Amino acid sequence: KMLTNNLDDDGRTVVQVGRPATRGSLQAVKMEHTFEKRPGFTGAWDEKDDDWAPVKSEYQKTHCATPGCKNRCRTFCSCNKKVTMCQGCFNDHYAFMCGTTQDPPK
Repeated sequence: KMLTNNLDDDGRTVVQVGRPATRGSLQAVKMEHTFEKRPGFTGAWDEKDDDWAPVKSEYQKTHCATPGCKNRCRTFCSCNKKVTMCQGCFNDHYAFMCGTTQDPPK
């Protein structure tokens, strides 16, 4: 990771006011949202290892993470691999995040 110079020409510290992108922010909307499927023999996304957790069954399904949805699936949005999402909930997620009423591109 590279260091950045936070000093101006006079040697004073430059303070940048801002906050990280939140789920509904413009930066989050610009992120690409594609419907993807987990590889075989994988379980949940492990953020610590930045990889899928290995499992013994090839096509292990988990519940869709959307509250109230009972579907079981192996799919997720590319914006967050940790959140399992069925096709119907992905369509709603895509419409909300991209500000459109159209279905996502196939």
